[in-house]
Amino acid sequence: MSLLDDFLNQLNIPEKCKVDKTVFKKLFEQANDGHKNILDAKDRECLKKDISKITWLYSFKPSTLNIPVYQTEIREYLEVAVLLVEVEDKKNIERIQQFFNRCIPYPLVILFHFKNEEEDCLSFGVIHKRTNQSDNEKWVLEESIISSWLNSAQLSVVEQKFLESMQLSQLSFQSFYHFYDSIKARLIALQCARYSGSFELSSQDDHLSTESRASALKNLIELEKRQVEISNKLKKEKQLGRQVELNVQLHKLKDEIQSIVRCI
Repeated sequence: MSLLDDFLNQLNIPEKCKVDKTVFKKLFEQANDGHKNILDAKDRECLKKDISKITWLYSFKPSTLNIPVYQTEIREYLEVAVLLVEVEDKKNIERIQQFFNRCIPYPLVILFHFKNEEEDCLSFGVIHKRTNQSDNEKWVLEESIISSWLNSAQLSVVEQKFLESMQLSQLSFQSFYHFYDSIKARLIALQCARYSGSFELSSQDDHLSTESRASALKNLIELEKRQVEISNKLKKEKQLGRQVELNVQLHKLKDEIQSIVRCI
């Protein structure tokens, strides 16, 4: 049994939530915002070459799951769809996540699957959406959250805990917004575990705590990029004084990174 089958079996999704229908690429090729096509040339190339199959796995809505809808002036979470996207290549899932969410107005959980003779991998993507305040027929995508690839041959304890935490019964049933946000919280906790070494959810999936962790992760990524840049400069630097200066900068960055890691 594949990692995908194992994961789907342990979710314990009620039968009435299951859709299991193929989504044809034409849906995305023809999508437009009323003025022009939503996909650009690179998106269309990615759709054609990098995706082998799209399946609408589950539909979560009040008629299939006992969760209230969530509506405010800026958000409308009436249902959540889970799509399985089987990819030929692992590198373009961020682009796929973006154009899928630009084409489909309601919240999507995208389950990416890559499999060949050597690998059987899963990745998960979510993106919150809000109503465009100048045109309520359109929506704005917030920050994209995508997990690293989980490889069936090398699943860590942290990754196993993450997969177990995605069981339906462990998610928030407060509203469809909170349901979706609790999935996001798990993806952020998985990213945090890369630094902390343990998979820990914010207490009761507290939204503010989740957002603060997401912000901390963003800072860490920027600091790590800066660390790489300075390390590369240090390797090329010939002047002793400048080497000392760059080393001081590296130590400061290291301390800053460790300080953030202790808080996530």
